[in-house]
Amino acid sequence: MSSVPKDEAASARIVDAMLDLIQSHGYAGTGIATVLVQARAPRGSMYFHFPLENK
Repeated sequence: MSSVPKDEAASARIVDAMLDLIQSHGYAGTGIATVLVQARAPRGSMYFHFPLENK
């Protein structure tokens, strides 16, 4: 069993996938759907872990 909480593991997978894709395809060539597929995360995870802020 991992010592990292499940929500932190999902967030870390999304960040790692984003970094890998940006390095290989560039910022303009990286889409949210592709990041979520590589991170093995549902779409709702993106909004849960990285909410939009209204300022």
